[in-house]
Amino acid sequence: MGNPFQWEHDKAMQYNETIRKRILNYASIFEVMQDIVVTDCREVHSVAIVGAGGGQELSTLIDVLPKACYFAVDPSEKMLELAKYRLIQEGKEADIQYIAKPFHEVEVDAVDLITCHLVLHFLQTDDEKRQLIQAISKRLKVGGTLFLSSINGKIGRADFEQQLDVWRVGMLRKGVTEKEWEKFRASIGEQLVPITDEEVVALLQQYGLSLLYHYEKTHVITASYYVKIR
Repeated sequence: MGNPFQWEHDKAMQYNETIRKRILNYASIFEVMQDIVVTDCREVHSVAIVGAGGGQELSTLIDVLPKACYFAVDPSEKMLELAKYRLIQEGKEADIQYIAKPFHEVEVDAVDLITCHLVLHFLQTDDEKRQLIQAISKRLKVGGTLFLSSINGKIGRADFEQQLDVWRVGMLRKGVTEKEWEKFRASIGEQLVPITDEEVVALLQQYGLSLLYHYEKTHVITASYYVKIR
Protein backbone atom coordinates (compact mmCIF):
# COMPACT_ATOMS: atom_id res chain seq x y z
CA MET A 1 0.00 0.00 0.00
CA GLY A 2 1.21 3.52 -0.73
CA ASN A 3 1.09 6.49 1.58
CA PRO A 4 -1.63 8.67 0.06
CA PHE A 5 -1.97 11.13 2.92
CA GLN A 6 1.76 11.79 3.35
CA TRP A 7 2.06 10.78 7.01
CA GLU A 8 5.82 11.50 6.97
CA HIS A 9 5.22 15.10 5.90
CA ASP A 10 5.54 17.87 8.50
CA LYS A 11 1.76 18.32 8.30
CA ALA A 12 1.48 15.05 10.18
CA MET A 13 2.35 17.02 13.30
CA GLN A 14 -0.93 18.94 12.89
CA TYR A 15 -2.93 15.71 12.85
CA ASN A 16 -4.46 15.95 16.32
CA GLU A 17 -5.92 19.34 15.46
CA THR A 18 -7.13 18.66 11.93
CA ILE A 19 -8.68 15.24 12.58
CA ARG A 20 -11.31 16.76 14.87
CA LYS A 21 -12.43 19.11 12.12
CA ARG A 22 -12.91 16.25 9.69
CA ILE A 23 -14.22 13.39 11.82
CA LEU A 24 -17.17 15.02 13.58
CA ASN A 25 -17.74 12.12 15.99
CA TYR A 26 -14.03 11.73 16.72
CA ALA A 27 -14.29 12.43 20.46
CA SER A 28 -17.29 10.11 20.89
CA ILE A 29 -15.52 7.19 19.22
CA PHE A 30 -12.91 7.21 21.98
CA GLU A 31 -15.05 8.36 24.90
CA VAL A 32 -17.58 5.55 24.41
CA MET A 33 -14.76 3.03 23.85
CA GLN A 34 -13.35 4.08 27.23
CA ASP A 35 -16.77 3.62 28.84
CA ILE A 36 -17.06 0.10 27.38
CA VAL A 37 -13.60 -0.82 28.65
CA VAL A 38 -14.50 0.37 32.15
CA THR A 39 -17.77 -1.59 32.05
CA ASP A 40 -16.84 -4.82 30.26
CA CYS A 41 -13.08 -5.31 29.99
CA ARG A 42 -12.04 -6.43 33.46
CA GLU A 43 -8.86 -8.36 32.73
CA VAL A 44 -6.81 -6.48 30.16
CA HIS A 45 -3.07 -6.91 30.58
CA SER A 46 -1.95 -6.28 27.01
CA VAL A 47 -3.14 -3.94 24.25
CA ALA A 48 -2.15 -3.55 20.60
CA ILE A 49 -3.02 -0.33 18.79
CA VAL A 50 -3.22 -0.46 15.01
CA GLY A 51 -2.44 3.01 13.66
CA ALA A 52 -1.22 4.42 16.97
CA GLY A 53 0.18 7.62 15.49
CA GLY A 54 -1.17 10.76 17.10
CA GLY A 55 -1.61 9.05 20.46
CA GLN A 56 -5.39 9.30 20.87
CA GLU A 57 -5.87 5.62 21.73
CA LEU A 58 -2.93 5.61 24.14
CA SER A 59 -4.14 8.75 25.87
CA THR A 60 -7.66 7.32 26.18
CA LEU A 61 -6.77 3.84 27.39
CA ILE A 62 -3.96 4.70 29.78
CA ASP A 63 -6.49 6.55 31.92
CA VAL A 64 -8.46 3.34 32.54
CA LEU A 65 -5.81 0.66 31.91
CA PRO A 66 -2.69 2.24 33.46
CA LYS A 67 -0.99 -1.09 34.24
CA ALA A 68 -1.45 -2.72 30.84
CA CYS A 69 1.46 -3.11 28.44
CA TYR A 70 0.93 -1.44 25.07
CA PHE A 71 2.17 -2.19 21.57
CA ALA A 72 1.75 1.08 19.67
CA VAL A 73 2.02 0.17 15.98
CA ASP A 74 2.14 2.58 13.05
CA PRO A 75 4.15 2.51 9.81
CA SER A 76 5.04 6.20 10.27
CA GLU A 77 7.92 7.13 12.58
CA LYS A 78 6.77 10.75 12.57
CA MET A 79 3.27 9.85 13.70
CA LEU A 80 4.67 7.73 16.53
CA GLU A 81 6.83 10.68 17.59
CA LEU A 82 3.64 12.73 17.73
CA ALA A 83 2.08 10.09 20.00
CA LYS A 84 5.10 10.19 22.32
CA TYR A 85 5.04 13.99 22.41
CA ARG A 86 1.35 14.03 23.24
CA LEU A 87 1.78 11.72 26.23
CA ILE A 88 4.67 13.84 27.52
CA GLN A 89 2.51 16.95 27.23
CA GLU A 90 -0.30 15.21 29.11
CA GLY A 91 2.01 13.79 31.77
CA LYS A 92 0.91 10.20 31.08
CA GLU A 93 3.19 7.19 31.42
CA ALA A 94 2.76 3.47 30.75
CA ASP A 95 4.64 0.40 29.55
CA ILE A 96 4.64 1.18 25.81
CA GLN A 97 6.58 -0.40 22.97
CA TYR A 98 6.49 1.76 19.84
CA ILE A 99 6.76 -0.24 16.60
CA ALA A 100 7.14 1.50 13.23
CA LYS A 101 5.85 -1.24 10.93
CA PRO A 102 2.66 -2.27 9.17
CA PHE A 103 0.63 -4.31 11.64
CA HIS A 104 0.77 -7.55 9.66
CA GLU A 105 4.58 -7.49 9.96
CA VAL A 106 4.57 -7.22 13.76
CA GLU A 107 5.35 -10.33 15.80
CA VAL A 108 3.80 -10.17 19.27
CA ASP A 109 2.17 -12.69 21.57
CA ALA A 110 -1.61 -12.65 21.46
CA VAL A 111 -3.04 -9.69 23.39
CA ASP A 112 -6.25 -9.04 25.32
CA LEU A 113 -7.43 -5.98 23.42
CA ILE A 114 -6.81 -4.44 20.00
CA THR A 115 -7.94 -1.09 18.64
CA CYS A 116 -8.08 -0.25 14.94
CA HIS A 117 -9.60 3.19 14.51
CA LEU A 118 -9.95 5.00 11.18
CA VAL A 119 -7.49 2.73 9.39
CA LEU A 120 -9.44 0.20 7.33
CA HIS A 121 -10.62 2.69 4.69
CA PHE A 122 -7.00 3.63 3.90
CA LEU A 123 -6.45 0.10 2.56
CA GLN A 124 -7.43 0.33 -1.07
CA THR A 125 -8.00 -3.30 -2.00
CA ASP A 126 -10.07 -6.11 -0.54
CA ASP A 127 -6.89 -8.17 -0.17
CA GLU A 128 -5.23 -5.47 1.94
CA LYS A 129 -8.30 -5.19 4.16
CA ARG A 130 -8.42 -8.96 4.54
CA GLN A 131 -4.72 -9.08 5.37
CA LEU A 132 -5.18 -6.55 8.17
CA ILE A 133 -8.20 -8.33 9.67
CA GLN A 134 -6.39 -11.66 9.51
CA ALA A 135 -3.40 -10.08 11.30
CA ILE A 136 -5.68 -8.65 13.98
CA SER A 137 -7.36 -12.01 14.57
CA LYS A 138 -4.00 -13.79 14.75
CA ARG A 139 -2.74 -11.38 17.42
CA LEU A 140 -5.90 -11.31 19.57
CA LYS A 141 -6.64 -13.91 22.26
CA VAL A 142 -9.85 -15.90 22.12
CA GLY A 143 -12.26 -13.92 24.27
CA GLY A 144 -10.31 -10.75 23.52
CA THR A 145 -11.83 -7.43 22.50
CA LEU A 146 -11.53 -5.46 19.27
CA PHE A 147 -12.64 -1.85 18.79
CA LEU A 148 -12.80 -0.89 15.12
CA SER A 149 -14.00 2.24 13.36
CA SER A 150 -13.91 3.23 9.70
CA ILE A 151 -15.67 5.06 6.90
CA ASN A 152 -18.32 2.56 5.79
CA GLY A 153 -20.80 2.65 2.96
CA LYS A 154 -21.43 2.11 -0.73
CA ILE A 155 -20.09 4.89 -2.92
CA GLY A 156 -22.80 6.15 -5.25
CA ARG A 157 -25.69 4.80 -3.20
CA ALA A 158 -28.23 7.50 -2.36
CA ASP A 159 -27.97 7.24 1.43
CA PHE A 160 -24.16 7.38 1.29
CA GLU A 161 -24.15 10.48 -0.90
CA GLN A 162 -26.78 12.19 1.28
CA GLN A 163 -24.69 11.59 4.39
CA LEU A 164 -21.66 13.06 2.64
CA ASP A 165 -23.67 16.23 1.98
CA VAL A 166 -24.44 16.50 5.69
CA TRP A 167 -20.79 15.74 6.52
CA ARG A 168 -19.74 18.65 4.30
CA VAL A 169 -21.92 21.08 6.25
CA GLY A 170 -20.48 19.84 9.53
CA MET A 171 -16.88 20.17 8.33
CA LEU A 172 -17.49 23.71 7.09
CA ARG A 173 -18.99 24.57 10.47
CA LYS A 174 -15.80 23.28 12.12
CA GLY A 175 -13.63 25.57 9.99
CA VAL A 176 -12.71 23.36 7.03
CA THR A 177 -12.66 25.42 3.84
CA GLU A 178 -14.73 24.54 0.78
CA LYS A 179 -11.52 23.80 -1.12
CA GLU A 180 -10.34 21.45 1.65
CA TRP A 181 -13.71 19.72 1.64
CA GLU A 182 -13.61 19.26 -2.13
CA LYS A 183 -10.15 17.69 -1.86
CA PHE A 184 -11.33 15.40 0.92
CA ARG A 185 -14.47 14.44 -1.02
CA ALA A 186 -12.40 13.63 -4.08
CA SER A 187 -10.25 11.27 -1.99
CA ILE A 188 -13.24 9.03 -1.22
CA GLY A 189 -13.03 6.21 -3.69
CA GLU A 190 -9.41 6.99 -4.49
CA GLN A 191 -7.26 7.21 -1.33
CA LEU A 192 -10.15 6.33 0.99
CA VAL A 193 -11.95 3.15 -0.03
CA PRO A 194 -14.93 2.20 2.17
CA ILE A 195 -16.92 -0.99 2.29
CA THR A 196 -20.37 -1.37 3.85
CA ASP A 197 -21.11 -2.11 7.50
CA GLU A 198 -22.41 -5.52 6.44
CA GLU A 199 -19.23 -6.31 4.50
CA VAL A 200 -17.04 -5.31 7.47
CA VAL A 201 -19.01 -7.55 9.84
CA ALA A 202 -18.91 -10.48 7.38
CA LEU A 203 -15.16 -10.08 6.85
CA LEU A 204 -14.45 -10.12 10.57
CA GLN A 205 -16.70 -13.14 11.07
CA GLN A 206 -14.52 -15.10 8.65
CA TYR A 207 -11.63 -14.65 11.09
CA GLY A 208 -13.50 -15.51 14.27
CA LEU A 209 -14.54 -12.01 15.34
CA SER A 210 -18.17 -11.57 16.36
CA LEU A 211 -19.93 -8.20 16.46
CA LEU A 212 -21.38 -7.30 19.84
CA TYR A 213 -22.76 -3.96 18.66
CA HIS A 214 -22.08 -0.76 16.73
CA TYR A 215 -21.55 1.75 19.51
CA GLU A 216 -21.17 4.99 17.55
CA LYS A 217 -22.38 6.01 14.09
CA THR A 218 -22.31 9.49 12.62
CA HIS A 219 -22.65 10.15 8.88
CA VAL A 220 -20.71 7.32 7.20
CA ILE A 221 -18.36 6.52 10.09
CA THR A 222 -19.17 3.45 12.19
CA ALA A 223 -17.40 2.41 15.40
CA SER A 224 -17.96 -1.15 16.57
CA TYR A 225 -17.23 -3.53 19.46
CA TYR A 226 -16.20 -7.11 18.67
CA VAL A 227 -15.09 -10.18 20.59
CA LYS A 228 -12.93 -13.01 19.27
CA ILE A 229 -14.87 -16.27 19.60
CA ARG A 230 -12.47 -18.69 17.89
